[in-house]
Amino acid sequence: MSSRRHHYVPQFYLRYFLPGNSGMFWVYDKKGGPARTQTPVNTAVEAHLYCSGSPETDAHDDLERLFSRLEAVAKPILDHWQSPGVRPEESEVAEIAQFLGFMHTRVPGTAETVREVGLACSLRLLDDLKDSPEELRRLAEEVGAPSAEALRVELEAFLKTPEEHLRMKPDRPLALTVALLCTREVVEQLLNMNWCLCEAPADGFFVTSDTPLNIFAGGDVAFGTGLASPHVEVAFSISPKICLLLGRRRTQHRRRVSKAVVTKLNRRTVAAAERFIISPLKTSRLARMVAEFSSSVGMPRLDPAAVLERYGPRARYGSATSPLLQKQGRR
Repeated sequence: MSSRRHHYVPQFYLRYFLPGNSGMFWVYDKKGGPARTQTPVNTAVEAHLYCSGSPETDAHDDLERLFSRLEAVAKPILDHWQSPGVRPEESEVAEIAQFLGFMHTRVPGTAETVREVGLACSLRLLDDLKDSPEELRRLAEEVGAPSAEALRVELEAFLKTPEEHLRMKPDRPLALTVALLCTREVVEQLLNMNWCLCEAPADGFFVTSDTPLNIFAGGDVAFGTGLASPHVEVAFSISPKICLLLGRRRTQHRRRVSKAVVTKLNRRTVAAAERFIISPLKTSRLARMVAEFSSSVGMPRLDPAAVLERYGPRARYGSATSPLLQKQGRR
């Protein structure tokens, strides 16, 4: 029997952020409203998200089972990394890289990035079409347009304000599939970085979100992008007291960080969150931070002009030059 509720952020991971013996953490919403208490089972979950069929038919949740197997391998390692003085071992890094690769590609925010790339490429193809007389002539005959010139004029008018007319993003299941196909390249990028476990001070704590793997490239939030940048930094809060920090620069593999560093990494988490921020504690500082980045909800993740300038209409998602890997973040 297929499961109906699919967590795009694993429940075992969310439980790390439960304070003490409590069964609830605090959830902040970038769309506004006061922080609320919530359980892991009701957080970062969508019905039939990973089903290959429709809810009305026999839905096959093979992806959900795959993620469950990855999580079963990752949990004891992440448990171990929270012990005092422990540093990542090479065999552990290989396993967690797989886990993090899918953590990056399985969340709705990454699928939305793919949809935006698809829209940008569609617009580029239409722009190229208006300057191709033969293609215009053939298309005019197919659609019954008065002439190739009339179709060209119509295209030019359309391209002046495409946002008023075009909603030609790939559907969500297709976008999610394309995102998941990028996982191998994401894992390869992560394996080529330095892995460091950062310990928060006694008076500081890390938060997480509905987009737990946060990518920063050259100082910009990189929404689903940026992993191939030489200046990339990747942060993954394992628990309120441990954050995994990855980068190109070789450093120690475990270190205690200041409260200022904790604040910087938390700001990145809040900025990159799709919508929800998860915290073991309710604080006014975190509330102000969430309000500061509230305007990011619903904003485009990518600059279409920048995507097309670099990749053109034939941009491929699953390659080393993929928009999922290169720096295109705007916020």
